[in-house]
Parts: sequence; C-alpha cells; structure tokens
Amino acid sequence: MARIAGVDLPRTKRVEVGLTYIYGIGRKRSNDILTEAQVSPDIRVKDLSEEDVRKISRVIEEQAGVEGLEAVPLLERVLDRAPGHEVLVATGAVGHGRCRPVSIHNVKATVANGDVVSFEHRMAGSELDLRHGLGDVVSGYVTEYNNEGASQSFFTHTQKLAYKFGPTALTLKQRLLAKATAPWRVVYSGPVGGSNEILIDELARSLGKDEFEFRMANLESDRHRAVLEKAAHEAQWGKKLPNGVAQGISCAS
Repeated sequence: MARIAGVDLPRTKRVEVGLTYIYGIGRKRSNDILTEAQVSPDIRVKDLSEEDVRKISRVIEEQAGVEGLEAVPLLERVLDRAPGHEVLVATGAVGHGRCRPVSIHNVKATVANGDVVSFEHRMAGSELDLRHGLGDVVSGYVTEYNNEGASQSFFTHTQKLAYKFGPTALTLKQRLLAKATAPWRVVYSGPVGGSNEILIDELARSLGKDEFEFRMANLESDRHRAVLEKAAHEAQWGKKLPNGVAQGISCAS
C-alpha cells in the first residue's frame, strides 16, 4: 500500500481517487498534483512505482503540504482533553497498532414540570470511511464520490432515541483526519447510545426517580419495555449489593 503525506492509500483505487483520502485534497487538486507529477490518474494505487510515489510526494511538499495536516495533532490533543469524551477500542485492532478514534458528545435535555420536553445530541468525530462501498456497485459508486453524504445518511437512519422526550435532534459533525483507525462495528451506535443512557441516568436521579422505572415510563415502544423489564427481572434490579458494587441498566436501539 502506497503511503503519501502520512496516509496509506487504498490499493485498489485509481490514484486520482486514492489521493482524496488525504485530508485537504479533493478531486481537482488530485488531478493537478498528478498532472504536475506526470503520473496517470487512471493507474491503480497498487501499481504505483516507488518513483511515482516520490514524484507525487514531492509535488505535494512543493505545494506547501496538505491543508489541515498541521492541525491534526492539535485537534487530537483537544479531543484527548475534552470532558466527557469516549474512547472505545477493538482489542483485535490494538494488536495492529490502531485504535478507534475519539468522539465528542454534547448531550442535553430540557426538563419542565418534572418531564423531559426536549432532547439534543451532537456528535463530533473523525470521518467514517465508507468509500469501500457495501459490497455492490451502486453503494461503491455513491460512497466513492460522496463519502460525507453517505456517512450522514448512515447516521440519520441508524441513530434513534427510544424515549418519548418531545422534540429530539441527533446530529453528526465529522472531520477527516490523516490517521489510522480501527475496524468499527455497530457504527455510531456504541458512543451515541452510551452517551444518551448516561444522561438518562442523570435525568432520573435529578428527578428523584428510579433509573429503571424512569425508562419504563418514557420508552415509546412496548417491545423496548418488554426487553428492559426482562433484563431487570433477570438481573434482580434493586437487590442489595455488597459495598463497592453497583448495578446499572440501559436501553438503546
């Protein structure tokens, strides 16, 4: 796999497309770089010679580098210090020296007369790369040319709040970072659902209600209520626990 400007380019893509995996390089700039480097835009990344890679890298450096790369370490330091951030790591990925990227979650709710009347969750993180497609020609074409749009659609259709909390907004802001990330299962669901449930615990406690009962009273779906009730029964929710041991419950779809 060719490595240019600190990024491993996907082997099977045409180099014209592969260069757009580098933050700050779009399709037009990619073609400009290849024209100046005298490298065919149609050649596959896996077929690039060492000389081709050197010429492309030299042109990028002569053009004052890649826009935004200098800001990446600063952004990563900000993310590392951000309150309430989550770091979720797949153990298999750690063995390969990669980890899931940090994401920041701003979650808030409005309470009036003892009820939650609105809920907002804003997520920010590194861009999900869907440009490999989903195993068919159509999704491969769409994600190759509009990865951000595909990611936003994926987020919109998979992230739902299971509770009756009035007007609800879940939004996503992404930044393409020049760093390796791990395989990401259940995309978005872990950090989004986890953050929501943390706030729901806090809402229940602030209203003086049991966390389980508060969820049961606010879940929209009978199916969710049945699952949560089964989980509480099996876990013997509310049983006396030894010192230093706690019990929690959550429901995310």
